[in-house]
Amino acid sequence: MQAPQSLAEAAQAARVTEAQIEALVRDFYRRAESEPVLGPIFAVAIHDFETHVTHMTDFWSRIVLGTDRYHRCVVTPHMGGHFTPEHFDRWLAVFEQSALAVLGEHAELFADPARQMTAAFQRALGPGAQQVG
Repeated sequence: MQAPQSLAEAAQAARVTEAQIEALVRDFYRRAESEPVLGPIFAVAIHDFETHVTHMTDFWSRIVLGTDRYHRCVVTPHMGGHFTPEHFDRWLAVFEQSALAVLGEHAELFADPARQMTAAFQRALGPGAQQVG
């Protein structure tokens, strides 16, 4: 029986590129900007859009391709009291739409870790947080 592929191996086999990751990030923020739950938060929280896109591209490159470019704490900026489980539910829904639009059949390479991340953020919000299932 063959060992399961790592996420990076699966992404490499699917020929996921850095350009696709950046396109995914940009598509997500384009969609989120007009989203009524996320848009207002991002409008206040993101001060330098191009720098943010670079950071998030580096983050997803690390998660999916296994690169070593992202070295920040992803949790801390989200725990300032502005986010609720609903925000992460909406984030996940919009992110999954973007992943499907940009990556088609390979969207799950990004959606699976996004679901895990959403569940972790929701747990971090406290006892009443909803779980993504």
